Amino acid sequence: MVGPRTTWPTWYLLETAAQGSASGALLRAAGAKRLALVGVAFRAVIIVGNGSDGAMSAITIHRVEPDEWEQLRDIRLRALANAPAAFGSWLARERGQSERYWRDWASGTTRSGDRIATFIAVAEDRWLALAAGIRPPDDPQTAALVSMWVDPALRRRGAAHALVEAVAEWAREQGARRLELWVTRTNTPARTLYLRSGFTPDGRTQPLPSRPSLIEEAMVRHV
Repeated sequence: MVGPRTTWPTWYLLETAAQGSASGALLRAAGAKRLALVGVAFRAVIIVGNGSDGAMSAITIHRVEPDEWEQLRDIRLRALANAPAAFGSWLARERGQSERYWRDWASGTTRSGDRIATFIAVAEDRWLALAAGIRPPDDPQTAALVSMWVDPALRRRGAAHALVEAVAEWAREQGARRLELWVTRTNTPARTLYLRSGFTPDGRTQPLPSRPSLIEEAMVRHV
């Protein structure tokens, strides 16, 4: 039962829905569903608490499809504007990218042959969170988690963890055994999320390409 002041974390409902638990029953009763991650078909409707009043709302996690390239471009540019110190790229650079660049990203391909899967979280018809997985052709055992960003309006509601798990599941389906990422040492909220999601630092560090005065470290988890 959902009582007063209860907040249902997105990640918990995502995981237990597949296990037939009480939380999964709650999702089914609300008409929510969780589909297998096959091709671009991954879509999950998840329920989270809105805060102290215990009200529930729906957040949809789905994989970006080729015809959604404009929405993908818009949320990526918002992310770069909101958190410039969190990414290796920067706003002016990506504002100048061509339509083909965004279409390729949304379609899951790059000129270098990398495979890409991009997932977003939608609430009230707004794209509010983003994460992507990349699997390079020269290292089939490793995938990378990149471009993670959550709009301030959706933070601390479980969307970030749900996106991490969506990318991890995609990586497993692609045959990868490791999922790695780079995060700046000063980004404490992100580092805390990744540690709680099973990542550990592996000792590698490098300057952040967009701001070399900042140091980022590599983190890895098995998938």
